[in-house]
Amino acid sequence: MAAYRGELEEARRFVAAASAITREEGSLLPTAVDCISRAMVDMLAGDLAAAEATLRDGYRQLEEMGGTGPLVNVAALLARVRLLRGRNDDAEELTRTCERLAAPDQADAQIKWRSIRAIAIARRGESGEAERLAREAVYRAGKTDQLDSRAEAHVDLAEVLLLSGRGRESEHELERAIALFQEKGNEIGERHARRLLARTRS
Repeated sequence: MAAYRGELEEARRFVAAASAITREEGSLLPTAVDCISRAMVDMLAGDLAAAEATLRDGYRQLEEMGGTGPLVNVAALLARVRLLRGRNDDAEELTRTCERLAAPDQADAQIKWRSIRAIAIARRGESGEAERLAREAVYRAGKTDQLDSRAEAHVDLAEVLLLSGRGRESEHELERAIALFQEKGNEIGERHARRLLARTRS
């Protein structure tokens, strides 16, 4: 929540304190949560290289520990980072790992692999399949109470629509995302959605 408000140094202090508590445990869930938390703060700070390094290390550790459940969540965020860095093929490949390993009740992972793959394939011109996946992600997200996941799914659908030249529909999805980010208190997510909204209107 501190990172969402843009208070990145405070967010890093919280992450460091949490990591110090869980460092000696060596169990699956704290390992996954720690690397995801650190990576999310780096992402919100705009340091995608640091986020990717953290997630790659966490992914390797979880593979060695045999933790497929937590591994899915790390893989999904790593796919997002690679997508943001323009590595579309890498991102898509990681979504296939998520699809293979995610349990049906892992709602966030089920949403994210669809959204991320949708953007990756939309960028190479497969607009029909991309829209189908993105709309399915929005539908699944809408059945949860996870405001950030719901907002993110709308942003991803907006990008897919914008890539296919449908700016007006993209605006509608972004307006919904902004309202959800505001409800959550995610100021950085809201600013990102507003920047994309400005692109649709330019």
